[in-house]
Amino acid sequence: ASNYNHVPRPAVVSVNEDRGVLVLLRRENIDDLLALDPGPIRAEVPCP
Repeated sequence: ASNYNHVPRPAVVSVNEDRGVLVLLRRENIDDLLALDPGPIRAEVPCP
């Protein structure tokens, strides 16, 4: 999965009859998405 259009990745879970639900990876939140965002790209233009 990717973060195309800033859609968070879902959680990954394992379901077992004996042990129930085991969360392998938690779902991403907005802080996770923004941590990977490089932000705006600024072109360096010399001032006259």
